[in-house]
Amino acid sequence: MFGLYAEYRLPAEIEFARRWRDMPKVVFSSTISTADWNTRLVTGDAVTEITRLKAEDGGPMDIGGATLAAPADEV
Repeated sequence: MFGLYAEYRLPAEIEFARRWRDMPKVVFSSTISTADWNTRLVTGDAVTEITRLKAEDGGPMDIGGATLAAPADEV
């Protein structure tokens, strides 16, 4: 199925994929030991790391997952 879809991607989708690939990412996990795709793995306290990241540059931050979104919103 993906092979068929890949042939018909719109230019906007391709641009989004490039931006997503190049965007630095942070994965919070207590179950995995490695992360790929321009990703840094954090196994410690998520709220502490999110607080530190927000203090760095104050730029936009996308957060996926309700478990992280609620505490991150409070920081």
